[in-house]
Amino acid sequence: MQSKRYTAGIIPRWTPEGIGSRVSSLESDLPELSAAWVLCERNDETHTWASFLTKAPQKDVFLWGAALRPQPEAAPPATNDRHTISSRTLERVRTDRFPMLPYFESTFERAKNSKETVGEFIENLSVRGTGFAFALGHEAADPGEWLQASSLMESHFSLYRDFNNSPTLESIRRGITSLYVRQSVALGFLPVIPLNKHPDAGFVLFCATDTRTEIVDWLTEACDVLEGDAALERVSRFLDLGGDLAYL
Repeated sequence: MQSKRYTAGIIPRWTPEGIGSRVSSLESDLPELSAAWVLCERNDETHTWASFLTKAPQKDVFLWGAALRPQPEAAPPATNDRHTISSRTLERVRTDRFPMLPYFESTFERAKNSKETVGEFIENLSVRGTGFAFALGHEAADPGEWLQASSLMESHFSLYRDFNNSPTLESIRRGITSLYVRQSVALGFLPVIPLNKHPDAGFVLFCATDTRTEIVDWLTEACDVLEGDAALERVSRFLDLGGDLAYL
């Protein structure tokens, strides 16, 4: 097979004794879920996301974002390609950290799966004071179900920004992120989590194990797809060098 620009490693099951045990932001056991690890150079992140995700059969993307604010702000205006499902500003539980920012804004959106939408999401990742979630979905997807899945991340965001971290708090946050991934897949979405750009950039896309073949089919259009021992070796090499999933 001709070598392509990118590599995707397919991990067929996320098990406690496998790759999952080496990922810091998720509880290790995600039963009946598969993961596609798409790896690229750090300076090629935006192009990689756009090249892969815009080829997916899912023609919509679903987003959640949060940011600390000094005061409540108006909801962003709707556009033809992007509209707000729900937006609200919440008063923070505690302000021991960042006391000058007593509110956080939480926005749930739906947009067309386009290079512009994907590129804007990647740009926003550089603002590390924000929370985020990103998933692919079909045009027939119920926006209320995206609210159901991603609203879990409001609690994750609040715990991270409002309280000092501890082993117990860290475990709770991992459990919330894992529940978000499981719930998203159960409701028909494909959650996509960025890599932490150390040493590689890219993303991990989660899906139900019985839909893995569909994912592999459209990934193969853009990259070399590794499965079995070859996939495990490539993902392990990334983790051995300090790679991980970025926190949501």
